Amino acid sequence: MLALINQIGTYHAVIDECIAAHVRPITSGNKIYRNGLTAPQEMARLKRSCQSYLIARGTDWMQNKELRTIFES
Repeated sequence: MLALINQIGTYHAVIDECIAAHVRPITSGNKIYRNGLTAPQEMARLKRSCQSYLIARGTDWMQNKELRTIFES
C-alpha cells in the first residue's frame, strides 16, 4: 500500500537487519489471542486502519485499482 501511494514501484523488497520468526502459528483457525481477537479480526482491523490512513491523507483508495484489490481480498 505504501509503495503504491508513494509511487515507489511494485518491484521491491523490505530488508531488515534483525532476524524475524513467527511467534504465532501461521494458520490460527479460530484461536483467540491475548488482545481478544482472532487472526481474521486482526486482519480486518488492520485493513480499516490502512483505509483510515489513506482517507486522512486525501487518497481515494476506491478509485485506485491496485489499492482496491488490496482491500477487497
